[in-house]
Amino acid sequence: MTTRPARLASIWFVLQAVLVTLWWVWLFVQPAARAHFLPTPFPADVLLAFAMPDLLLLVLGSLAAGHGLWRGRAWSSAVCWFVVGACCYATLWCTAASLRSGDAWIAVVAMAATTAGSVLAAVRGGR
Repeated sequence: MTTRPARLASIWFVLQAVLVTLWWVWLFVQPAARAHFLPTPFPADVLLAFAMPDLLLLVLGSLAAGHGLWRGRAWSSAVCWFVVGACCYATLWCTAASLRSGDAWIAVVAMAATTAGSVLAAVRGGR
């Protein structure tokens, strides 16, 4: 039987997968939106290069974590922490890019929120 914290964590990871996917769809449909998340001196290709890792690591990883938690699978904790690691790396990259350029801080805020939510979900649900 799956615990309530594990179910809530599962919902977080699935929601995260959906939101990251929608964010990338938005960036591809509305190229002007990219400017908010891209430090000024960086070409758009730098941001777009993160699409594949985000879709593979964050989206698929979050879906796997959500599924594993919902089903009470023993491996789900490891997947949760894998996703946390991917979020941490992206947050650090965004932070370094914003420190270097002085802008695109919305990317840092978005990734910090993603990381914090994933850590909380991993701690609460991945036991």
